[in-house]
Amino acid sequence: MDRDKTYGRNLMERFETSYNRIDQHMRLSLNKENDVPFTYLVGQSKQQKTIHRHRGFLLKVADLRNIIIHTKTKPYEYVAVPTENTVQKLEHIVEQLEKPTKVFPTFRRTVITVRPDDTLAKIFTLISHKEYS
Repeated sequence: MDRDKTYGRNLMERFETSYNRIDQHMRLSLNKENDVPFTYLVGQSKQQKTIHRHRGFLLKVADLRNIIIHTKTKPYEYVAVPTENTVQKLEHIVEQLEKPTKVFPTFRRTVITVRPDDTLAKIFTLISHKEYS
């Protein structure tokens, strides 16, 4: 098999897998059945910041996927193959959906307490050394 064909098949596999994982994630979070179109799910996912942030891209990807899938007449022959950049962006969205950044430890801070009988000089020293404002 030709090296370019192998590369193209790999891209297609990654593209379809990522697309399907995003689709499944939206269906589960919105409690929607398989008969609901991907584009509708994207529109209804306003509360999911990752989906909403990438809305335009995901709608274009849906169009690309439909063209690829619905014009295919022979195994492994595609009218178009997504770029590496497109596939990587889809995979990044999947990662954001499945492993979102956690508030903790991102915003974890050591809490410094003072007592009512501590002097203002001590408190101001703490503030200046710890860069509090």
